[in-house]
Amino acid sequence: MKKPYHHGNLKEELIAAGISVLKKEGTGGLRLREVAGLVGVSHASLYRHFTNKEELLAAIAEQGFRGLIENVELYKKRAGSNFKSQFIESGRAYVDFAASHKEQFHIMFSGIIPDRKKHPALALAAEESFGQLVQIVEECREAGVIPSHRDRKVHTLAAWSMLHGIATLLIEGQIPGGRSRTRAITRSLLILLTV
Repeated sequence: MKKPYHHGNLKEELIAAGISVLKKEGTGGLRLREVAGLVGVSHASLYRHFTNKEELLAAIAEQGFRGLIENVELYKKRAGSNFKSQFIESGRAYVDFAASHKEQFHIMFSGIIPDRKKHPALALAAEESFGQLVQIVEECREAGVIPSHRDRKVHTLAAWSMLHGIATLLIEGQIPGGRSRTRAITRSLLILLTV
């Protein structure tokens, strides 16, 4: 019999346990009973927060988008006031986040959650994450780092597509030289999008 849960934030601990299971077993091996067991609570306690596997996956993805937003902000701050550096560092933040959070990154973008609208917090986090990139591109356009005659949406999608492709290739082990080489590739490709 499981002990009653008396400490911490159970929902956050369940999400962390879910990520731990994903690292070992992948999405196919994620079982709610195992997640509850890792935290030391009953299956019924888990159901107070997640009624099914998709809800847990949505929470894992939402947390991933929130983490990605924070990562981009951290890298932007490190770049200082230079908009071109902010643009490049934001790209590095995306790729580094993907490499450090492979399981979450997969859940965030694989389509395993077919309708994000069923999970409003996830849909909002994903929208805010993409909105962050749109804002970075717009700031770079206003600063003259990205030519203002280029379509903002097209430019944003081009940047995201490049970054996502690099991140996916890195995660899949398709880039020789690993992360250090990937940083140089990311910088080179993003520079192509600037003046």
